[in-house]
Amino acid sequence: MSSGSPPAPANGASAVPLVPTNTVTTASGLTVRTRIDPVLTVDDVVRQLCLNLKIKEPPANFALRDETDELVTNDNLRKKIRAKVNLKLVNAPSREAMETAEKLRLRDDANTLKMTLFTLQKYIREEQFAQSFINCAGLSDLIDVIFGAHGNTLAYALTAMQNLMELDYGWSSLDDAFIFQVVQILSSPQSLINVCRPATAILKKLVEADPMSAPGLQMAGSSRISAGVPPDSVYRYGFSVVFEQMRKGRGFLETVISRLESADTAMAQYSMMLINSLLAHASDNRWEEFIAELERLNVRKAVVRLMSSHTIEDLTSCILDFQANFIRVIHRKKTTPVDLEIEPSQVVALKAIWSSSQTQEQLDESGQPLKWRLLGFDSENIEEEFADVGVLGLECLRKLIDADPEFPKIIQEQLSRPLARRCPVAKASNEVVEMLSEHWAIFAPGYSTSTTFQPFFLDFYRVHSLATRFFIRMWSESGASTDDFTRVAALVRSQAKVSLRSENVRPWHEVERDF
Repeated sequence: MSSGSPPAPANGASAVPLVPTNTVTTASGLTVRTRIDPVLTVDDVVRQLCLNLKIKEPPANFALRDETDELVTNDNLRKKIRAKVNLKLVNAPSREAMETAEKLRLRDDANTLKMTLFTLQKYIREEQFAQSFINCAGLSDLIDVIFGAHGNTLAYALTAMQNLMELDYGWSSLDDAFIFQVVQILSSPQSLINVCRPATAILKKLVEADPMSAPGLQMAGSSRISAGVPPDSVYRYGFSVVFEQMRKGRGFLETVISRLESADTAMAQYSMMLINSLLAHASDNRWEEFIAELERLNVRKAVVRLMSSHTIEDLTSCILDFQANFIRVIHRKKTTPVDLEIEPSQVVALKAIWSSSQTQEQLDESGQPLKWRLLGFDSENIEEEFADVGVLGLECLRKLIDADPEFPKIIQEQLSRPLARRCPVAKASNEVVEMLSEHWAIFAPGYSTSTTFQPFFLDFYRVHSLATRFFIRMWSESGASTDDFTRVAALVRSQAKVSLRSENVRPWHEVERDF
């Protein structure tokens, strides 16, 4: 390797000049043209540069970067030489990391801090830099900045943390206070988009850093306890840890869901990915609470709106993931039995159903209580009646009643008919749950092969109400009796197949018209 101008030949003969391959600029601003031998290692190149430029510091203190600050390594050196890329002789990553941590610690002025963080978010991806940064306690300095910064400075700090967390080590010291700080940042509708993007990605990473996800760790059952995880492992967080802090952040989920409508596609994508991670990793003891909160905030409606407003591939993938997660939700509800002794919320739901029916409990001919059979169940054993459709069936019946103020009138109309001519409304509701589950192949916990949007599926309860009302109408119009239940069910199943066809391109009002 040579640098500077080639020497003149001693005998006066014409010499073949050494053609420089690259220019190298030093920290002092000196630029030299140099020829780099592609067979050398980067360490050898740096050593010879230091020698030729009479730099007295150890060559180990230096490294080469290109004009985009990409580190020159043995893997990309030949490519840089071939392309005649302009290079810079700069601090070695380990030295740069120590100086960066020191600048974060001192925080002399706002502009210096901002520039330091801007550089850090790029360099932290490099393993040599990251290791040195972690070893010299740079992480705690970065956390301190995140607690006190705002605006672009906070955005750079959070992006640096996001990039650091791409490593599977070095951030196991992040505690509840840090997680809550990120939750608070995301809970504020005033937070800048470039702040929210990395903050959302950080929470997603923490949700996925579940003990069960630790490489090579075999854990029994579905326990989420971190037993067996090494003390310095980053796989110590997961849904439960993050959710506890989310619950403290006022309006957190509401704000995240509202960002699905952001004009910034990346922000919508990050929010969708966080929601998907929470759905995929929700722990058993918080699952019902979390799903209920998502339902209260109409997350499915927000995702359906997203379907019609974006065609970007990454966002499409997120929406399909959400559909698969919602299949898991529906499947779990369908396979969760109604158990009135251990689930007070189910007792409340049944009381609401009975109250809405405006029907009086009676005694049958044998003196036995006549209550649920008046609504169309086959027996008074309500847990057995929902055996095939579980909590999903209970929820569907309640939503059917809540959505239709005419429901008491429907029940009274059936009760005014001879017993054999009554449409068993509750039984029909459960039958529709079964046929819709069959239509959307909800037979396994979350196995979905759909590659198209399914907006009607995401409106499962609304479709159920439509189809059940159609069932009741067909029963009446066809003059059906008890023995005709299977025939009417087949008719409704056929109509559902027609009404729900091509759901990725058909508008909702056509479904309503078909039913």
